[in-house]
Amino acid sequence: DNYAGDIAIDDININEETCQALASPDAFENYIHVITPLTENGPCGESMQTVKYYDGLGREVQTIQAGASPNYEDIVTSLAYDAYGRQHKSYLPFEAAGNNGQFYEDFTNVTNYTASYGTTDDDYAFSETIFEPSPLNRVEKQRPPGYAWRDGQDREVKSGYGANVAGEVYLLTVPVVESGAAPVYYAANQLYKNTTWDENQVSPSGTASRVEEFKDKLDRVVCKKVFDGPEEHATYYVYDDFGNLRYVVQPKANVSDGISNTELAELCFQYTYDERQRMITKKVPGADPVYMVYDRRDRLVLTQDGNQRAKSPKEWSYTKYDQLNRPVMTGICQSNDTHENLRNTVMNSTGPALYEIFDANSTDGYTNNSYPTTGIKEVLTVTYYDNYGFKSLSGFDAKFDFDYTNGINAGPYMTGPRGAVTGGKTKVLNDGAWLRSATYYDDKLRAIQTVSEAYGAKYARTATAYDFTGNVTDTKTVYVMDDDSEEQLRERFEYD
Repeated sequence: DNYAGDIAIDDININEETCQALASPDAFENYIHVITPLTENGPCGESMQTVKYYDGLGREVQTIQAGASPNYEDIVTSLAYDAYGRQHKSYLPFEAAGNNGQFYEDFTNVTNYTASYGTTDDDYAFSETIFEPSPLNRVEKQRPPGYAWRDGQDREVKSGYGANVAGEVYLLTVPVVESGAAPVYYAANQLYKNTTWDENQVSPSGTASRVEEFKDKLDRVVCKKVFDGPEEHATYYVYDDFGNLRYVVQPKANVSDGISNTELAELCFQYTYDERQRMITKKVPGADPVYMVYDRRDRLVLTQDGNQRAKSPKEWSYTKYDQLNRPVMTGICQSNDTHENLRNTVMNSTGPALYEIFDANSTDGYTNNSYPTTGIKEVLTVTYYDNYGFKSLSGFDAKFDFDYTNGINAGPYMTGPRGAVTGGKTKVLNDGAWLRSATYYDDKLRAIQTVSEAYGAKYARTATAYDFTGNVTDTKTVYVMDDDSEEQLRERFEYD
């Protein structure tokens, strides 16, 4: 255990088998060489190689995809920085013959790009960012690649920065919106103002088509104005004291004289929150509010829209969860209790009343511990995880077993794929029939076979094969019709 001094990176050698033709990165540059095997043969098989070069400040300056072109030559993509260290140019990729992973010094040479982009665009084979002359490094212009977007044409995306002026933006608060009172304006220089002109605006001005965005000192967007020439369309965003978005006022609403009840109902998005800052009501323009109820784990348990609220008894959509907070069951329940009472009831649930566990003796395969335990009108979906114990339930017959003779993927499959959805069933609305399914995984947790009942047929079985990197290479789907006839769909996939 004698200490012999520091070990430099250059002292570490990786033994490479001579059967693999590897790229030869430039030893005088900072680089990271990544080799991704595409087969099980390791360095003796096909691989994908990338070399990333960095300058002395650790900034990425060039990426080489070794042998990745159709001609098996390197593809080079470069970045350039200005005198202040800001990335201002991003060059399009080009093919470099005989480069073999080396740093390509002459990447700005126009002739590199002629073969791929032609003699018109090769001089402009890069996107460019122009920064304002200030220490803030804010973007002033952005040019895409190509001759049509070259400097001097004024076809960039242009940005402007400033502050609001007096009489420009209304100050909307929650009390102002809810009372319908006429709002006042923000005082001058109280908001950040960012203006964007698109490529069609050759001469940016205060009268050209543009987008103006106003942010407060907490960096929240309070107003966004879209101009079609002189015509203004302003959307306002209203926040409460906790920073929650409470209202979105659309341009059609007349803000200047206050927001009427009709405008609030028909032209505004509305949101309310509980003491945990969880959204408990949401109202979109022209619709009744949607009520939401959460449990103490912050999981959404109940929702109710206007149509469900109008029924007698009132209906709620519910979701039940397992111990790992995964949804295991959804459906419709009935309760005339108020929104507030249901929030308290669900929030006060503790211990086993918070989750369901698998129960092979129940109809749907789960206990009935969490809310709702009564008043359930119908179950709509059931989801199973981690194993295949659900196959003992009614309806999961032999057709849901793994087929070892499919000709695509003969397994084996994992009997306990932890964390994966292994099966489920979905009810057909207004029919009452169930459509069941089962999914099988290999040891890399990839779905290799799926069996699912289909409406109007008996079932469909899909087998899937993968290559070493996880890409799908082959699928075979067999549709078994009601008369036991079969239709097959075979698909093969190839990658470059």
